[in-house]
Amino acid sequence: MLVLFTTKDRIALLPYFFRYYLSIGATRFICCLFQGRNNPHYPEIEAWKGKVDLEIRDGVMEEAVWCGPADAKAVDRIRATLRDPWHVVADLDEFYWTAGVTLQDMMARLEAGGYAASVCRLVDRFAADGSLVAPGETLDGTYPLATNLTESFGACCFKLNIVRTTLELRSGHHDTQHGAPLLAWGECHHFKWVPGILEILEERVHRLRKLNLPWSEEGIRTKAKFVNGKLNFKDPDLKTWPAPLLGI
Repeated sequence: MLVLFTTKDRIALLPYFFRYYLSIGATRFICCLFQGRNNPHYPEIEAWKGKVDLEIRDGVMEEAVWCGPADAKAVDRIRATLRDPWHVVADLDEFYWTAGVTLQDMMARLEAGGYAASVCRLVDRFAADGSLVAPGETLDGTYPLATNLTESFGACCFKLNIVRTTLELRSGHHDTQHGAPLLAWGECHHFKWVPGILEILEERVHRLRKLNLPWSEEGIRTKAKFVNGKLNFKDPDLKTWPAPLLGI
């Protein structure tokens, strides 16, 4: 099973990403990399070719236009070349929890049911005290808390994970272009909440405003969910629960 993932400059999760997806049935990977060989992290990512079946392809080339829709076009160019009937599409900080079901078994269920993809809800993972910490020895140990942060500030919290290669997706693989039949299964565990992310979101607001994208203000709404650099557990819209173990 092919996993197609995108990344720009935050690659600390790369070892965990490979380990996790291999454990649930992935056999090869394609990285859609911002600026391709011109990306300063290219050598570090390329070094994984000796450990996993990995191909690196160009992503968005210009910093000024880098955004969800532009990244989606780069992914679509790659998807148009695939001969695989199905593949997983993910960002590097997205880990699909399938409740112990392998990717191959998921694909078989989708085929048998006549579905075009499986869809799941986004779960934001945090340290137990809501602080922004770098990944440690294990992601399960570092981020044991599950939250509905993305949903709580009104952003789209659905992700398509296993998709037919021919299925047209919207930006961010949140949904499809034509209302294709979807199977709800699993969760998308989102390991985005690390040191520096609030500053990145602030920069993103200014960049997306210049591109006139409707979700440019999401960064402001996200920052409002934090107090002194920690998740505000007193927020009435925020829910938390113990996260299921991913085994990494």
